[in-house]
Amino acid sequence: MRKLIVIGTILLLLTLAAGASAEQFTFQYQKILETSGPTKLLLANRLGHVEISAHDSDYVVIDAVKKIKAGTKKEASEVADRIEIRVDEGKNQISIATNYLNLRDRAVSFWKNLVGGSNEAYGAVEYSIRVPLNCDLSIDNGYGGVTIAQITGDVEIQSGEGGVTMDQITGKVTVRSSAGDVRLGSVEGPVDLAVTDGSTRGELLFGPVTVRQPAGDIDLQWVQGDIRIKSTSAKIAIRQETGSLDLSNATGSIAARTNLDSDHDFFVETESGDIELTVPESASGTLDIRSQAGNIRTDVPVTITAMSKRQLKGAFGSGGVKISLVSTSGDVTVAQF
Repeated sequence: MRKLIVIGTILLLLTLAAGASAEQFTFQYQKILETSGPTKLLLANRLGHVEISAHDSDYVVIDAVKKIKAGTKKEASEVADRIEIRVDEGKNQISIATNYLNLRDRAVSFWKNLVGGSNEAYGAVEYSIRVPLNCDLSIDNGYGGVTIAQITGDVEIQSGEGGVTMDQITGKVTVRSSAGDVRLGSVEGPVDLAVTDGSTRGELLFGPVTVRQPAGDIDLQWVQGDIRIKSTSAKIAIRQETGSLDLSNATGSIAARTNLDSDHDFFVETESGDIELTVPESASGTLDIRSQAGNIRTDVPVTITAMSKRQLKGAFGSGGVKISLVSTSGDVTVAQF
């Protein structure tokens, strides 16, 4: 037993010493490609931050940095040589792939096995790419944030673990994120988000918005377009200028301020959370409010057509668009601004 303890201690000290002596080395990469007409850029990366922005040029400028932790620069260089940045050109399309080739160096393999590493991801590659103003993007990043700005074109992002930030986008936005927050600013086009673990925040969104997110915060401000949200326990806050609402939650609260500027119905539902809908004083609509165990309150003058402890139905203003607010055990409030 004592011998085992001594061996374990030695291995632990060796591991700590290796980690303490490791340095980070960087290796630069650049490639410039000329384009003609509308272009689509595809990028597949496993580990590292990705940043893409537009510039007034027909060139795609790819800058990348390989970041390697190793004991010496020679070891780091050997590892960097095994990380391939492959760029393929097709008709109106450029594909970039980060390929991790197998390490053959015994010493590196030994230390990585010792500290629990893997030859499949032994260095990070960070990208900074400039593209023409009109360019579609398709990004698949495993671990690391993604930042996109000033793009005119459709943007598709698949993110494993890392935040996604987009600003000044004109085109359709599609995000699939396993873990990480999504931040959107000034998007002109449809937005489709699926966030497994994280929060969503967006403002100045001009187009329909769809969010599927089980938990966390969902905060959408200054939206011109229909909003559809499906969640389990998220805290939802919305400020909508035009469009309809279709919001479904299980245990989270929902607070929505809307101008009721749509010909489509408004539907808000939560099982055990509170609902607060705020509408203009001059608004018109038809209310159907239901709550099994919560309180029902309206600051809007309503001509009641049916009322009980659990339901209120009626019209306000000149009537019109149908508004359904349903909570099983939470309070439901209709307020004015």
